[in-house]
Amino acid sequence: MSHLPINQLLLSLLRLDQEPSTYQTAIQTLSPADAEALVSLAIDQKVASLVYQALQNLPEGTVPQSVLSPLQVASQKAARFNLALVQELKTILVALNAASIPVIVLKGAYLAQTVYPQLHLRQMRDIDLLIPKDRIIQANKILQSQGYAVSAQYADLFNATAEVRVAQNQGHHLIPLTRGAGLPLVELHWTLCGAHEAYGFLLEEVWQRATPITLWGEPALTLCPEDLLLHLCHHAAYHHTFDLGLRNLIDITRIVANFQDTIDWVALQQTAENWRWQRGVYLTLALTNRLFGLALPDFIQEAIEQTLPQGDFVAQTQTLLLQPKGMNQALTKAVTIKQSYESYGGRNIPIRIKKVLERIFPPPTAMAEAYPVRGSYLSPRLYRYYGQRLITYLPHRIKAMARELQALRFFRQTQEYQPAIANHKAYLHRWLKV
Repeated sequence: MSHLPINQLLLSLLRLDQEPSTYQTAIQTLSPADAEALVSLAIDQKVASLVYQALQNLPEGTVPQSVLSPLQVASQKAARFNLALVQELKTILVALNAASIPVIVLKGAYLAQTVYPQLHLRQMRDIDLLIPKDRIIQANKILQSQGYAVSAQYADLFNATAEVRVAQNQGHHLIPLTRGAGLPLVELHWTLCGAHEAYGFLLEEVWQRATPITLWGEPALTLCPEDLLLHLCHHAAYHHTFDLGLRNLIDITRIVANFQDTIDWVALQQTAENWRWQRGVYLTLALTNRLFGLALPDFIQEAIEQTLPQGDFVAQTQTLLLQPKGMNQALTKAVTIKQSYESYGGRNIPIRIKKVLERIFPPPTAMAEAYPVRGSYLSPRLYRYYGQRLITYLPHRIKAMARELQALRFFRQTQEYQPAIANHKAYLHRWLKV
């Protein structure tokens, strides 16, 4: 048994400020079971390439082959996928630039080239692009002309066309696209957050502060460092309730290390509070500081202490963050559905029926925003689209009810066997919404 817990050993391997000597003995004394646990945790957290790189800094013969071999395989797999992703991104940028459509490259596709020393060290899954709302339908059609189509794994979860999703602000991106199995997904975003969580968010400010960049020979835009940090914090906290694991926090440490002389922390704090993102931003920064030693200005530390609940709140969130990702993500989904179920009336059947009918048959003014009809009950075409919504929405609602029941069962089971994890996830979800 290593003298370091496996979680702690993994964190040591991932820290930028850690000397190899601090974990060399722990690696040498790993039992077979602990070696397997370390590899599984690194792969689950999508940091196998980073761990493999750290272990290569140790003297030859120090690291058991049972650790090195699977990490090398995972690292090589990430490298192959990232190279394919780069080719996809280059093709997309060429097509969008030809149509003069501005595009901000978000998250991994930008970070892998900019803040990581080698492309494969930032494991990726998809390409996230921010497109102006009035050009996103055009961009979607251009990608489809390049051979992209709606990803089958997500098609059933989105019951509206691209045009309707944008017009009704359903979510913050279109249905993911892909050119084939094994190739990256492409998400076209028209904003960085959903309408229900926009608060004081000002998208125009993001575009004004965007910075020109060249990615693999093609011109594009990127978020300024402050907005990049805010987006990553928001994504980790509000979109995923910390079920993405360590990767987002590692991104933050790398961004701060890369832009440390230019980050305007005062502007970051003001923007976070103006947009009412401060809870999620401060909690994410507190976790990054706790796990990876992220240096923060004193006034940010003071704001964190004043904003976050006292006691073991950050420690509990850390425990949640280090849970197996599959379980953590299933719990996020369960809590989200549970709270949506309760907001739809829970077991109060009349209220649930009323809300479902309101969703199927919104007022004419709302219909006019999404369909080519006049916003009046006197419009004959209105009823045709009401019928269309009924045919489309009912199967979707039946599937949603089945997912609700499954999610509620999963939450109750988790609450029974891991009450601290389940209850903290539910509390965190509510706390972030305030």
